[in-house]
Amino acid sequence: MGSLFTLARARFWRIAPCVALLLFGQRGFSQGTYGVDSATLTNGARVKGDRRIITGIGGKNNGTVIFTNVTVSADGLYPMVVSFVTSDDAAFEIMVNEDPPRGVIFKRTAQGKNDVNRQSIDVPLKAGANSIRFDNPNESGPDLEKIEIQATPAESFQISGFIRTRTAATTFTAGTGVRVNLSGDLERTATVDAEGHYEFTRLPKGDYYVHPVGAGLVSEPYDYRCAGLATNRDGRNFTVRSSPAQPPKISPMSLGSCRIEYDLANGTFNILKDSKLIVSNAYAMVRVPETITSMDATRHEITGRQFGTNQLDIKFTVESLLPRGGRMIQTFWLNRYQDYLFLDVEIVGNPSVSSSFMAPLVTESPASPLPGGDDRTLFVPYDNDKWVRYNSVPFGRSVTSYEVSAWFNNESREGLVIGSVEHDTWKTGVKSTTVRNRITSLEAFGGMASHQTRDILPHGKVSGALIKSPKIMVGFFPDWRAGMITYGRENTKSAPRRLWTNGVPFGWNSWGKLQFRISPNNATEVSDFFSRELQPNHFENDGIVYIGLDSGWDHFNDEQLREFVDHCHSNHQEAGIYFTPFTTWRSDGNSTVEGTDNKYKYDDIFLRANGQRQTLDGGTAIDPTHPGTQMRIEEAVTRFKKAGFKYIKVDFLTHGALEADRHYDTNVTTGIQAYNAGMKFLRRAAGEDIFLNEAISPLFPANYAHSRRIACDSFGDIDKTEYTLNALTYGWWLGMVYDYNDADHVVLEGYSEGENRARVTSAVITGLFITGDDFSESGNPVARERALKYLTNPDINELARRGSRVGVMGHLFAPLEGNTANAAANQFRWEDGEYFYVAVFNYSAQSAYQTIDFKRIGFDGRGPVTAKELWSGKTSTVTSPLTVALGPADAAVYRFKKLANPR
Repeated sequence: MGSLFTLARARFWRIAPCVALLLFGQRGFSQGTYGVDSATLTNGARVKGDRRIITGIGGKNNGTVIFTNVTVSADGLYPMVVSFVTSDDAAFEIMVNEDPPRGVIFKRTAQGKNDVNRQSIDVPLKAGANSIRFDNPNESGPDLEKIEIQATPAESFQISGFIRTRTAATTFTAGTGVRVNLSGDLERTATVDAEGHYEFTRLPKGDYYVHPVGAGLVSEPYDYRCAGLATNRDGRNFTVRSSPAQPPKISPMSLGSCRIEYDLANGTFNILKDSKLIVSNAYAMVRVPETITSMDATRHEITGRQFGTNQLDIKFTVESLLPRGGRMIQTFWLNRYQDYLFLDVEIVGNPSVSSSFMAPLVTESPASPLPGGDDRTLFVPYDNDKWVRYNSVPFGRSVTSYEVSAWFNNESREGLVIGSVEHDTWKTGVKSTTVRNRITSLEAFGGMASHQTRDILPHGKVSGALIKSPKIMVGFFPDWRAGMITYGRENTKSAPRRLWTNGVPFGWNSWGKLQFRISPNNATEVSDFFSRELQPNHFENDGIVYIGLDSGWDHFNDEQLREFVDHCHSNHQEAGIYFTPFTTWRSDGNSTVEGTDNKYKYDDIFLRANGQRQTLDGGTAIDPTHPGTQMRIEEAVTRFKKAGFKYIKVDFLTHGALEADRHYDTNVTTGIQAYNAGMKFLRRAAGEDIFLNEAISPLFPANYAHSRRIACDSFGDIDKTEYTLNALTYGWWLGMVYDYNDADHVVLEGYSEGENRARVTSAVITGLFITGDDFSESGNPVARERALKYLTNPDINELARRGSRVGVMGHLFAPLEGNTANAAANQFRWEDGEYFYVAVFNYSAQSAYQTIDFKRIGFDGRGPVTAKELWSGKTSTVTSPLTVALGPADAAVYRFKKLANPR
């Protein structure tokens, strides 16, 4: 097997889509070089060592580097050579002057991880001084040495035109102050001048759309497409009005608490919940690739019919004739007892149609469904790679979230939730802008591809006589957390989750400490330690513990694998193993693909973009639809099953969802379609009695594995515990989508005892309870001592056994607060029929006090009530508010007895 499944931890490079990018080459002399002495460093960005390298860029604190006096002699699109150091591919978000930031993935090309790499991108600069900012609010970027602006500008182009405002039937004025958005390969915004003129200059070649935007504005035409921009495009003129083209003709569609007011004259709709306007003046938009919207249609007809066995659901369909032929079909699903609805859009071609962007919901008209105050927008990452973080962003910023987003008030907890509940074809984006307590624009669409999805190509096209967007849920809830739980549950209706009928896995994984030092000898010694010391002392579930071999097991032969499994069985354990189904660590494309009987070489199955193999995290992506890839999966899984493994950790799955030039299966045209095909094959090969755990993977689809890592790799320090709990703070609801969330392996040795309590607690309230220390005879004895102290607490382990599976005896610990930005909440709560549980964390290096407010956790009454702190075992009678003292980097878990007759 060699390095087929292992060596999966070296990480290299990615390139962002939609960004003019070149590896460094000579393009002229430097016009200016800007290094440490020219930079302003904020938010934790700092100079590292004598090499004058800036580190700490991006990440939790969003370390920021700003070069404020980048000077050129003339306007132009200038090559900027970035010198950087990275052990892995990593992204910067780069903001030039006032343009929107754009994500660029910087690729490691130097041999050593401490060597300097150079990469060139083109940036638009104006004559005189410019500002260039480097940061990354969602994940850590590379270290930065310097930037060099080349002397000779690259070829660039412009798009321009005039905006006039219609004030009466025959009266027009200059559209002064109207904003025009540029989208496509770059995003920018221009403001129309006093003469009604706008322009976008210094644009690289690419595909672009221009569209006037503003509260209540209607433009004719809706937008212009500038395809394959290679010459200047002037005369892109618009007429805008502040009222609909036709007098409104409202046709209501309502059931229960939800109501849609569809304007048949203009093709727009409002969404209301209990008479509260939550979405205003929305429409559907599809690019084929020219843009068509529901506002373009010449006629709209609504039909409604009941569906479902209980006749409580109504499906409303709005069918519209398009001026260029074909039809648009908007569908709305309502239920009498639901606080939410669903919608999608279809295009019927004449004879066929193709699109890589389909948006059932777009609006540029403000709505104010929240009360004001601490209003937040939820950023949800596409996957769990690169130590990416969730974020609750205060209103006032533009946010692009993946698959789902929420807009909520942290004090009242009211919230709007919008997200895709179908994941068979599209990567879904949810974009929004906010100002004060207003949501000023919204866009929920299939067709998202960016540096966050790890793609270097645009989203693939969907083609046919009928094409369909993802189905989108829209709901307004008294508590946004209930809305996210509802969203999770609704995802399992179209793609039921893979149920695990046994208990939540307790166990061990070799990557925590042993890593590539794993051997048949030390693996069996670990197994013996669990059997001898931990399993008799509460660390088990249903009498079983899982002992897992992670990356590095490839030097085991078949006999050694079987002996290891048999040894685990003799200790009342099941054995686990590691596999990367869509990633190879082989660099030689001429090597034979395992399991194919010399029929395929790796060159045959590589997943390519722009003709080049795609690498990610140090591994090369392979095509999930290719028979060679599937034969490789079949060979590996058959080997595992023959040896007797019952648990497979599958890693680096995002590789299989990358957009590509083409797939072997020509019916597959998007990355998510390919990913579904590969995961479906993997699940079928594994069978239903093997526990499948996803490590690095997209958020969705979720119906192929029993569990998924809620975040990236985590070990034992308080910073990684906090990082993991950031994902639980805003992603705990994934316990409705997967049987279990997974907090990764708990490592004890090398960290303080407070950190041990915090790390174990983080795993217990998240889902799987997997440890990772070297418990072999040659390992540090401190690890074994700490295990006996922190892995055998009967109350903590009983809480862990309840798992995160809802509907059995599972729990979902939810955050008490949602105002922590990209940090973790410090309190999480759950209740069953008898108790309230509250887990409390201190992430700081100093002792701290925290207050548990009974009302805030949903506990009626002030007390007194009986409370037990599970780590210390101390029981006391307490009242609200309860003050909790925590040591540095520590945690506590309180169990409150519910009152029989709360006051």
